[in-house]
Amino acid sequence: MTTPLLHIIGAGPWQLATIRRARALGCRVLVTDGGSGRPGFAEADLHAVADITDPEATLAAARRHRIDGVLCDTTDNGVLAAAYVADTLGLPGPGLTAARNCTDKARLTACAAQAGLPVPRSHPAANAAEALQAVHDVLGTGGAAIVKPVDNQSGRGVGVVRTAALAAAAIAHALRYSASGRLLVQPFVEGVELIIDSLVVGRQVHRLGIGVKTPYADNPTISSAITYGEPASPLPLATLDAINKRLLQALQVQQGLVHAEYIVGGQHALPIDVAVRGGGVLIYPLVLPHVSGVDAMACAIDLALGRPVTVQPRQPPRGAHIQFLRADSGRILRIDGADIALAMPGIAALRLNQQPGDMQAALTDKDQRLGYVIALADTAAQARAQALRAAQVVQVKVQPPS
Repeated sequence: MTTPLLHIIGAGPWQLATIRRARALGCRVLVTDGGSGRPGFAEADLHAVADITDPEATLAAARRHRIDGVLCDTTDNGVLAAAYVADTLGLPGPGLTAARNCTDKARLTACAAQAGLPVPRSHPAANAAEALQAVHDVLGTGGAAIVKPVDNQSGRGVGVVRTAALAAAAIAHALRYSASGRLLVQPFVEGVELIIDSLVVGRQVHRLGIGVKTPYADNPTISSAITYGEPASPLPLATLDAINKRLLQALQVQQGLVHAEYIVGGQHALPIDVAVRGGGVLIYPLVLPHVSGVDAMACAIDLALGRPVTVQPRQPPRGAHIQFLRADSGRILRIDGADIALAMPGIAALRLNQQPGDMQAALTDKDQRLGYVIALADTAAQARAQALRAAQVVQVKVQPPS
C-alpha cells in the first residue's frame, strides 16, 4: 500500500497544525502557497509556489505531484482552489458549487432565500456609488445598515452605518477588503449571534458545537468573547439543527468542515456567513475536539482522502470560552503577565497579535484585537470564569497617540 499524498492549500502559520497532523497520520504532504520561504514549506514533504487564490496554478501543482486528496481547512482564500482541484481530479471535497456559494456573501444570501430561509433585505453593490445609494435606502427605513465585502473572511471590512455622514467611510473601508470591488448592504439586525460548527459526512450534517458571541459595545461586528457549551438562544437546539441542515443543503455542501454564523431573534435564525472550513482562533483544532469529543482535524484529513469517518459528538458538550484581549489606542510599550496567565488552571492557549513597539489602532476589524485567551472546562460557566481571570492578569502599557 502506497503512502497517500495529501495536498494542503496554504503554508502559513495557521496551516502548520494540519501539516503536522497529516504527517502524524501517515500521509505525505504537499503544500502550495504564493510566497517563498513560507513556514509550511519546511514542514511538508513537498512544496510548490502557487497562489492559493489561483485555481489553475494550484491544479497544475496537484497534477504534477499526483495527489491523492486536497484540503483547505483554515482559510477562505484557498477554498475555491481546493474545490476546483478536487472536482477536476475526481477527488473528495465540499463541491465547487458549495465553495462558490460560501465565498460570495451575495450568493450565500440568495441561496438561503431560495431555500425559504429568512434573510435580511439585501442590496448587492458593484461599486461605491451603488453601495452609497443602498445605505441611504436602508437608513431611510429606520435603523442602521451593515456594509460588507462579498468576498472576504473573518468579518474583515464589515462595518455598521448608523448615520448618512458615516456611509462613505464605511464603504471605503469595505472596498479595501474586496478583491472584486463588490459589496453587500443589509439592514443591521439585532439579536444573539451564534456560531454552528459542523462536519458534513456523506451529506449528513453533524453538529460539533454551538458558540455564543458577545459583541463589543462600540463595534457590534467584532466579538469580545465566544462561549461554547451553553447556547443562550431563544430557539431550541433541534430547531437550530434543522435550520443549519437546510442551509447547508441549499448551499450544496457535500462534505467537510463548516463554520456558520447566524443572528437569532424571535423565532428566526438569519444566516449571515458560512465558511466551508474550520473556525479560526483555534476553534477548529482546539475548542471543538474538547467540546464535542470529535477529532475534527483527523476527520477533515480522512474525508479529503476518501477514508470512512464516523462522527459521534458527546452529549452534553463540554464548555470552552475564548476571551479576546484589548488595549487602548497608541504605541504598546510593554505587555506583562502573559506567561502567568497561560499557566493558570484551565487555560489551554494564549496568543498575542501585537507586541511591544506595535501601534494599537481603534477597533475597526478583528485583527486589531490585542489577542485572546482560551479556557477549556467541563461547563461553559467554569471556562468563562477561568478565561476572565486569566485575561485580567495580562496588563498592557500603552503610550497614547500624540
